[in-house]
Amino acid sequence: MAGTCPHGKLECPGGELCVCVMAGLAKPDFKDAPRSLGEVRSDKSGKGSDWSPREALVCLLRDIDNGLNVDALVVCYRVDKDRASFVAAAPDGLTVLGLLSRISHKYQEG
Repeated sequence: MAGTCPHGKLECPGGELCVCVMAGLAKPDFKDAPRSLGEVRSDKSGKGSDWSPREALVCLLRDIDNGLNVDALVVCYRVDKDRASFVAAAPDGLTVLGLLSRISHKYQEG
């Protein structure tokens, strides 16, 4: 994974993210992020349980950085069995509800 900043690096010697990335002056580039074992397993099995939430997000970021034009995004997540939430980047609430409805229907169809 590469990134650009005035220092020309993404990670500092201690392994922490460069201060430029943390300050929003540069963004990590996931274009060349390697496929994880979980991603390969999930591709073969079609099961979401075969990869971690982080692996799924890295896969999506890789696709976006390689040109996938995502114009709306809704990410639902569960912190523990009693708490769930979501983040959305969409033009409006109707788009968010439409995406959730469409995916719910598609998931139920199998």
